[in-house]
Amino acid sequence: MFRLIGVSLLLATLGLSQNVSASEENWFEVEVYVFSRQAADSEQWPEQAVPADTRKAIDLITPVVSTDVSGLNSALNGCTAADWATRPDWCNQQMLQTSRTHPEQVPVTIGAAQETYASADEAAVLLADSQSQFQELISKLSREPGVTGLLHMTWQENMKPRRQAKPIRLYAGKDFGKNYRADGSVIEADNDLVQHFTYLNDFLTQDSEDPVWQLDGTLNIYLNHWLYIETDLVLREEGDKTLATPEPELTEQSVVADDTAEEAKQVPYLYAIHMKQNRRVRSNEMHYFDHPKLGLLIQIRKMEQPSEREVDQESEARDVGQ
Repeated sequence: MFRLIGVSLLLATLGLSQNVSASEENWFEVEVYVFSRQAADSEQWPEQAVPADTRKAIDLITPVVSTDVSGLNSALNGCTAADWATRPDWCNQQMLQTSRTHPEQVPVTIGAAQETYASADEAAVLLADSQSQFQELISKLSREPGVTGLLHMTWQENMKPRRQAKPIRLYAGKDFGKNYRADGSVIEADNDLVQHFTYLNDFLTQDSEDPVWQLDGTLNIYLNHWLYIETDLVLREEGDKTLATPEPELTEQSVVADDTAEEAKQVPYLYAIHMKQNRRVRSNEMHYFDHPKLGLLIQIRKMEQPSEREVDQESEARDVGQ
């Protein structure tokens, strides 16, 4: 009897492991379109600019829009001929260091150079624009007053439970980093010498500070019987902020403040407007996330799993060879 129980437990364990293995492959195709929209001037936005946390996100955009200048940087500022002759290991290490530049404005459409498909050993893969399906919808939205497109991209992703899921980094629009810090405060130039850099030096060092993108944040999709979408996006917008000033001491010599006193309290400021939402969704349906300043359209589509695609390709190869 105990032997039968042991066999039953073993079979149950094997069956469970097979189910878990089969469920590891849950690939879906995701397409998003993010746009800004005009809002009423009466809207009040947070006085503190808190950036979205993007440290653990998968970045599919940077490899497309940035330029690797590691070799150029090393060639100009790195090893001499004598260095290569006497310490080649050190020189090779210098060449391995990655240095990238980014554009001042990210293109609205982000896509791979050619049509591509996910493989089983990847977490997510960016698709080409020709593999997207929102073109007609985007064309209609672009004609709406007050709508400005920020980001359109499509990718394939292996969906995981929430604790295992990794968010996708989304950023777009203008880089405000030359004029503002990530906390929204304005960067004041100490003197005119700051602007007297050579073009080449500016080109190689423009990433010394992280960019401050107009749109930045993450989109996290996870699978828990249902599909769930979490947005943590920030839209940055230039404006003015009133600084709190201490009340002056009243004396007989005090003078009534003139009209310029109020203007002195206003300073340029980069507001950070958040879109944080969590929603349960169905696959293949179009979903719209609304916000006074932002709009996000997203569709999560069922797709052929990478393992199934590999089997089909092997079968086609055998048919051709026969």
